[in-house]
Amino acid sequence: MVCIAWSVIISLILAVVWPVVQSGINAGKQVFGQDPLWLAWVTDLINYKDAGNMEAYKTLLTTVTPARFKVGQMIGATGLLLGVALAMYRRVDADKKDNGIQAVYGPKADVLKSDINDIL
Repeated sequence: MVCIAWSVIISLILAVVWPVVQSGINAGKQVFGQDPLWLAWVTDLINYKDAGNMEAYKTLLTTVTPARFKVGQMIGATGLLLGVALAMYRRVDADKKDNGIQAVYGPKADVLKSDINDIL
């Protein structure tokens, strides 16, 4: 009976702790978006430098420049965020709409102008 009680206690503790542990184990195993291209470029640079092939290192460094600011990877985010802002504005009471119009349309204008979605 004591063995069953300890098994239940340990299983309850692991039910809480294990998802965190498992997510830490799996972190970094998959690379998404355009990051595999950048990762391959950096890995090649490191391998060339470690092998002592400085000519190939310098050639790769000067001829290839991977983009870290990935325009287009969040292609739907601008429209999505603008739609969310419009939905929030439409849900506000009619007497309060004038107070929040600048808070809604100011960031919208910035997103449309700069295509940077961090504003919202």
